[in-house]
Amino acid sequence: MAILFLEPESPDYLAIQNAMLDGEWQCLYRLVHETEALAALREIWERQPDAATTHDLLNRLILAQPAAEERQQPLDHRIQRVIRLMKEDLTHSYSMTELAEYVNLSPTRLVHLFKEEVGVPIRRFRQWHRMRVVAALVAKGDTLTDAALGAGFADSSHFSRAFRNMFGITPSSVFGRAANVQIVIA
Repeated sequence: MAILFLEPESPDYLAIQNAMLDGEWQCLYRLVHETEALAALREIWERQPDAATTHDLLNRLILAQPAAEERQQPLDHRIQRVIRLMKEDLTHSYSMTELAEYVNLSPTRLVHLFKEEVGVPIRRFRQWHRMRVVAALVAKGDTLTDAALGAGFADSSHFSRAFRNMFGITPSSVFGRAANVQIVIA
C-alpha cells in the first residue's frame, strides 16, 4: 500500500487531481500515467532507497503529471485560517460551530465552502491530516500509541477504529512490521 498525503493548498495536489481521469470528490482513480506511477512505486519497494531518494522519485512522479491549471486565486482566506487552526492544535476537536464562528461563517456555509475550496469535506480533511501526523511521528521514532495521542486521537482504540475505517486494515498490519514500512516526510 502506498499513501501519498498532499496539502490541499499545494500545486502538487492540483497536479495529481488534474491527472485523474475518473472519480468523484475525494475518491479519484485512473491516473493518466498510471503505468509509470506503478513502476516508480515498485522501484521504491524493491530498492528500498533512503528517504531523500524516495522523495526525489515521488517528486518526479508528481511533476510528470500534466501541468495543473494554476488556481485563479489562492484558497479562500477563511478556509486557510480554518486549516491553520486545525493544524496548530491537533488535540482540540473543534466543532463546526466553533470553526465557523472563528471565520465568521455559518456552519453550513463553512462546510460547503471548505469542500468547494479543498475538494474534500472538512471532517475527512481533519482525519487525513491526523493520519499524516501519526505517520510523521512514527517516522521520528514515537510509538504508535504516542503518535496517535500526539495527533489528537483520544486513545489508541479511537485511532485504530479511524485507521481501519479509512484504509480498511488495522494499523498494526501496517506498522507492526516496521522493516516493511517506509515513511517519507517532505
